[in-house]
Amino acid sequence: MQTARSDAQPVASLLSAANIARRDSVCPKHGPYVEIASNFSGVLRWAGCYDCLREREALAAQESEASARRDARRANLMSGWHGAQIPKRFESASFETYQAETPAQQAVLDACGEYAEQWGEVSNTGRNLILCGLYGTGKTHLSVSIARAIARRGALPLFARTYEAVQFVRESYRPGSSMSERQAIQRLVEPDLLILDEVGVQGGGDNEQMILFAILNGRYDARKPTIIVSNEDMIGIEKYLTVRVVDRLREGGAKVLVFDWESHRRRTKTA
Repeated sequence: MQTARSDAQPVASLLSAANIARRDSVCPKHGPYVEIASNFSGVLRWAGCYDCLREREALAAQESEASARRDARRANLMSGWHGAQIPKRFESASFETYQAETPAQQAVLDACGEYAEQWGEVSNTGRNLILCGLYGTGKTHLSVSIARAIARRGALPLFARTYEAVQFVRESYRPGSSMSERQAIQRLVEPDLLILDEVGVQGGGDNEQMILFAILNGRYDARKPTIIVSNEDMIGIEKYLTVRVVDRLREGGAKVLVFDWESHRRRTKTA
């Protein structure tokens, strides 16, 4: 006795398969149709609705093309950029592994999770996020968690320590450089999300401020969101980036999350 199964196969292979059986069927979406089955070792494999199969094949092709475009875009972005990878220390960072032991820590965890969950709106409006406060309090951990979350949704984030970003642009000044200053800056404008870590650690200076202004202003004009991570308070960040740049960063509902509790690393060492 033959048993019946419903096993989706590519339309082209169904039409060419041997031992075809047919039956009248109704698709909830496309209505009545003649369903075809193939006999494989005594088992009837019913194909289901042709139109549904074609739609699934078309969707799979679109997803494959989109993935290829993302890979090509990522490869182009990474070319010549050595600071793009998430540090090994934070490779396993996620919202689930962040230790929220106080209401304040839970609040920043919730806010960062919400930022990632609202990525569609964030990416459309270019809404930024500023994580500032004491070192060792989880700022980088949460920024990387956001990057991982949006990457799973097909976005292209870029993590960079600020001095690496500045040095990347400065390397374009060298004779024989493969890219101009404008091209180097564009590499940092292009990502869907830019995370600038350790903002304010450097000494600053006119050239450094000019480079950071060009990057952040380019992203502002393109409505590309940026996450600023700093051990400075807002006064220190304004001094380093300038008030003008910070005003633009805070435009459009950007949140400032303050991490003002004791360093987790220090507590771990003294425990």
